[in-house]
Amino acid sequence: MIAIVIISVEMISRFFVWCKLLQYTPFPTSNEKTFLDYDEQLGHWHVKNSKSSLLKSGRYVNYSTNSFGMRDKEREVVSKDTRRVVVLGDSFVEGLGLNDTERFTNILESSTGIQHLNFGCSGYDPVRELLLYENLVVKFSHSDVFIFFLPLNDFYDTAEHEIKNYMPIAEKINGTYAIKYIGSYKTGSDKMKREDVIKNSINNYSYFLNITRWNIHNYKHKGDKKFSDYSNVTYDNFSQDQMDVVIYCLKRIVEAAKDKKVYLFIIPMLSDFKFYEKAGYNFKLIYNLSKIEDVSSNFKLIDLLIPMYNEAKEQKIDLADYSLPDDLHWGTIGNKVCAKIISNILYHR
Repeated sequence: MIAIVIISVEMISRFFVWCKLLQYTPFPTSNEKTFLDYDEQLGHWHVKNSKSSLLKSGRYVNYSTNSFGMRDKEREVVSKDTRRVVVLGDSFVEGLGLNDTERFTNILESSTGIQHLNFGCSGYDPVRELLLYENLVVKFSHSDVFIFFLPLNDFYDTAEHEIKNYMPIAEKINGTYAIKYIGSYKTGSDKMKREDVIKNSINNYSYFLNITRWNIHNYKHKGDKKFSDYSNVTYDNFSQDQMDVVIYCLKRIVEAAKDKKVYLFIIPMLSDFKFYEKAGYNFKLIYNLSKIEDVSSNFKLIDLLIPMYNEAKEQKIDLADYSLPDDLHWGTIGNKVCAKIISNILYHR
């Protein structure tokens, strides 16, 4: 009798997955990395030609990378297109929690017919974006460079963090910045425990156990504090030393881009919208970054705060709805609005 119940539950689970009413996502059973891995030059980068799934904000999204490690479709290094955009940034650009077609880069490419090559990678900051641009991105023919800057965590201060991972930083030595690496570089993956391999293998064999485990995980984390509730004003939360590192990296990208146009987009958080609503537009972040425009004619600073705020008021969008339900990252609404604003500013003049 018990065996019949177990078999019936398993068959029902498989039927619901087949009908796409439930999601089955395999757990790892080896040490092989499926999405991100250490990179000696960049600190970390996507695994090339990989496919994986992620449970985020109560739904599963599929991730895949091309032969260059970009979370993007396969791209030609050389293109005949006269206008072609490369996009740098962190998980906001990578599209954490979103399917490819929901990202603003895909939306822009579809609506304008202009290629927007997505080089976004979770955990990236201006130092890694500089290294990525100089060592990989420059190989691709392009006319424009989009850099997305997140004040919340792009002012990374190694002195205030426990360094657990291998990563590049910009260090000032005798008045000149140099790239150095901290942490231990790992050439191989950490060995998975035997009991975890057995547990994951069983959960992969049984659709019922697999679905149950993922739903328990989702339930435990559904009450996590929303990052979009971050209360501090991110636009003014940095030291001058941190700003100097950012400016150094941006200037180097501008130099490497030569005659190409470089656009720096600032990503606001809910706390920044609220500050703007109460105190007006007065941020030292913008004052400092705008100095690059004074010395670089091909550099343009575009703060998304005011246009995103105005769009929310005009369309009656709750500002918190720009983000995923349980996370700071833009959801589908945030990406659509971002694409609309960029299109209006740069493509529909």
